Amino acid sequence: MNSAQQAYFASLTIFDHLATILLAFINIVAAVLLFRLRRTAVVLFAAALTLNVILSARALLTSNWFNTFDETGASVLAGVITALAVLLYSIRLRRRAILY
Repeated sequence: MNSAQQAYFASLTIFDHLATILLAFINIVAAVLLFRLRRTAVVLFAAALTLNVILSARALLTSNWFNTFDETGASVLAGVITALAVLLYSIRLRRRAILY
């Protein structure tokens, strides 16, 4: 890790760690519910995407996050696009009455 990355990780608070754990938990539960064809998966995927965007914006505005991960910015964007694609797919399943 370079010095900017070390400084970023050192600046993470307990809130950052708990928010990351919460985000992972929501995504896992939503994925399980999607496999079980439950409508609640759509709501949880939407909540996870919203939380992800809010936490990313917070990190961008309150830390050196942008400078730290400039070479992996494409992977961050790919993650958000993937989450959006999963959300749109689950919405499509819900509209087709496949989810119950």
